[in-house]
Amino acid sequence: MPKTNLELTTFQYTNAQIRRRVDGVSTLFANRFIELRGLFFDITKGHYELVPYSGVRTVRAQAKLWRQSKTTWEINTFIDQLITQGCTYIPSIINKVGKQYGTTKAASPGLSWHNWGEAIDFYCLTRARTADWNITPYEHVRDVIEEYKLKINFGPVWDYNHIQHRRTANPKGTGKTWIQIDEQLRAREEG
Repeated sequence: MPKTNLELTTFQYTNAQIRRRVDGVSTLFANRFIELRGLFFDITKGHYELVPYSGVRTVRAQAKLWRQSKTTWEINTFIDQLITQGCTYIPSIINKVGKQYGTTKAASPGLSWHNWGEAIDFYCLTRARTADWNITPYEHVRDVIEEYKLKINFGPVWDYNHIQHRRTANPKGTGKTWIQIDEQLRAREEG
């Protein structure tokens, strides 16, 4: 394993700044991201810096993203299914955010690990200080994660700049019911 200096002065963002960007993400997962960030920087000889742009998302923020790619019928059907299962919090948030415009593809509110503080979306910043959205550096990130066994998981193939703490695609994969998801997110967000 190469020697990693996680506080390289050539980083655009310090680790303290990165921690602020992922505030609310589980400490263990944030530390793994910082380890990955240092390794990737070293392996690419400083060509790329991994910069997070999304960590924890509220149900409201997730609902706004999710509604962008859904028809009115899909939204209403999902809300009805949640209500039938006894959920009140997530359906009320989906209703409150109203119509959204855009084409972002996102997990439904409650099923995103972002809602649970266990996911990070990031971009590759080049030496020229521009974001590289080409798929190639993200494939290299995946290779580094696998080679060094960093216990970080990638999300769906279409979401190539998304990493998450757990292997399961979403909280339902851990055995949670919709009512448990709804109640736990209400408690998490309302305190």
